[in-house]
Formats: sequence, structure tokens, C-alpha cells
Amino acid sequence: MNYLQYSQTINANEEVIYWISHNLTNYLKDNPENQDEIEHILDYMSSKDAPKKLKGMSYKEADSNAKKWTLTQQKKGEHIKETEKDTKMILDFKDGFKIVKLIGENAFKREGYLMRHCVSNYYNKDTEIFSLRDKDNIPHCTMEKNKQIKGKGNGDIHPRYIDYVVQFLKHIGMTVGDNEMKHLGYINISKWRKKLSKETIIKCYGDYIKENEILLDKEGVEFADLELWEVKNLVKIGFNGEIKLQSDLTNFLTVAIKKITSKIFKKLNDNGNHSAQIGSSGDSTQIGSSGNFAKIGSSGNFAKIGSSGNFAKIGSSGNFAQIGSSGNFAQIGSSGDFAQIELNGNNSIGVNAGNNVIVKGKKGNWFCLSEWEDNKPLCVKAIQIDGKIIKEDTWYKLKKGEFVEVNNLD
Repeated sequence: MNYLQYSQTINANEEVIYWISHNLTNYLKDNPENQDEIEHILDYMSSKDAPKKLKGMSYKEADSNAKKWTLTQQKKGEHIKETEKDTKMILDFKDGFKIVKLIGENAFKREGYLMRHCVSNYYNKDTEIFSLRDKDNIPHCTMEKNKQIKGKGNGDIHPRYIDYVVQFLKHIGMTVGDNEMKHLGYINISKWRKKLSKETIIKCYGDYIKENEILLDKEGVEFADLELWEVKNLVKIGFNGEIKLQSDLTNFLTVAIKKITSKIFKKLNDNGNHSAQIGSSGDSTQIGSSGNFAKIGSSGNFAKIGSSGNFAKIGSSGNFAQIGSSGNFAQIGSSGDFAQIELNGNNSIGVNAGNNVIVKGKKGNWFCLSEWEDNKPLCVKAIQIDGKIIKEDTWYKLKKGEFVEVNNLD
């Protein structure tokens, strides 16, 4: 629905709407979603350069065509000249950078070409478009008032430009959605706002705070919650399977799990209550949950954790943990050593950040493993179980930066 709504803003035709409803929907059943990439593809499909018939175009082909299209767009934009009437100065930062409002058709076309997105389609529409320009009048960020903030190709904004954009948002009192704020490196913490300290709230812009800020609770202690995993982007998966740690993953998991285990919400075996919250701090604990939306945390060693419900969030910081989930959309994290994670549901992800750790699962799931040497992380890498390169129902570990099969658990 988000992409159907986006298609309406760029005047997409029926071919594009069909492609979203069928081709894109089918693609997303088995592949991770990249919103920026998809929006860029839709920009291409809605352009005059796109073929008239799109129904037979695969996602891979559409992505490739969109990237070729952007190169052509940039060359066109280099030759468009703006006049003084095409833009209006809104905010001058006095260091060569400025925010201008797009007025004339030349400004919209040039912005669209150089930024590789569809802003030219917004000319003569009832909306306000702003652009961050440098001393040479080159755009680096395009903003639709109270709706969108886009970098080149609908992607992220370079970190050096973020402060300019945030100053502008405050200057005109502009608000945008969560995904747009992610382009600026901000996350929505409204869900946890009442639990955070005044020092943390002061650093916020409304309900948003910089992703790399350490959150403190009202006692001044670091705050972490397993659900923060959904917004903090603790790991980023590259096209080659390499993972980039956005923060100290091991520390985050440890703090989050200790928060859970400090309160034992229910007895360890919960068979009826969906949304169960289970915590344990003892060694050799056995935890089971069959309800949906379970939140399970364990900080002891030799824990055995199992969940059969959907949308489970499971965390363990102890060593020798054995964690298994057969439900769909599971998120499993472990920071202990010698941990074993099984992903037997669909659309799940497991992160094993300790030393000498292994994982296995069903086709389509993602997992991330770490390799350590002399108590220092040597490599962190993620990959999807594709059934070919990475087999399903097969244990894997990370050795010399490569995934290798584990045939003997002993």
C-alpha cells in the first residue's frame, strides 16, 4: 500500500500500478525490502523513458534499467540553466550552503536530473519543494514540505549535510515520517519517551533522536529494549552479504536482555498468553513459549530457549545457549559464546555475535555470525539461506571470513 500511495504522487500509470501489485509483491515475498531502491525504480517506471509495457519486467531488470536511466538524467541536468525566478532563497547558512524553494520549471527539471528522482513531476502541483544547495548551486537534498526528504536517487543524505537539513526543519517547523527521518540518521523513540531521562529528551527533535545517541533511562543508566532493534538498524546487510555494525551490537544485546531479566513477568513455560514476556537470569534455564509476539530474554549460561509462535523476539547473553524458533518473523539475538540458533520459521533473522557460534535455518531466512580472535571481533558477516550456496537445515560457522558447514557439533 505504501508504494501504491507513492505511485499516486508521481502520476504513475496502470502499468506501474500493476507492476507494484503483482511483480513487486511477489518479489518481496522472498527478498528483503529496500524502500529507497524501490521508490527509485518507480520513478524510472513513471518517466517518459520507461517502456510502455512493464508487466513482464522482473525486479532485477527494473533495478538495472533504473540505474542506467539515472546516468542519462544526470547528463541532461548539467545543461539546464536556472534563472533568478526559478528559485527563492529560504535560508542562507552564510557558509556557501543555502535552502531554496523551487519555483520555475527549469528548477524542477534540473533538480530531478541531478538528484536522480522524480521531483520534476511535481512542477505546477499544489506542494512546496525545497532544495539544499552548495556554493556552486549543486543540490544535495530535496524536500517536500511535511512529507519527504530525499538524497540522490531517493537514497540517504551524506552525513555532512544532515545538520543543514535539521536546522531547516526547525526553521520552518517541518515534520516528516519515520523513513524520511532515517535519511537524516534519526530514529523515532516515541514508544519509549516516558522511560527516558531529561538529558536524552533534550537531544531529541520532537520524537526523533540521532541513531548513534546512547539512550539513558530516568536513573541515568543506559536504556535498551529488544524492540529498539526494529528502529536502530544495528546491522546493515550489503549486497555481497557483508554486514556493517551500526553500534556495539554485543553491548546492546547484553543491556537489553538484562533489562528483561530484571523482571520475571511470567512463569517460564507460557502456553496460552500471546504477547508473553519471559525473563530468566539463572543458569541451565529451559524456556518455552507457544504464543505469538513473545519476548524472551535470558542472561544465564546453558539456556535452552524455544518458541513456536510468530513475531517472537528472543535475546540471550549467556554462553552455550541453544535457541530455536519455528514461528515466522522471528528476531533472535545472542551475544554469548558457543551459542546455537535455529531458524525454522519464515522471514526470520538470527544474529549470533559471540565467539564459536553456529546457526542453521530454513530457506529464505537471514543470519549473521561473528568470528573472534584474541577476544576481539575479527569478522562479522551476514547472508541469506538460499538453498544453494547456503543450504537449509545445515549448521554454519564463520571461519577466516567465510561461511563453512559444521558437520560435528562436538
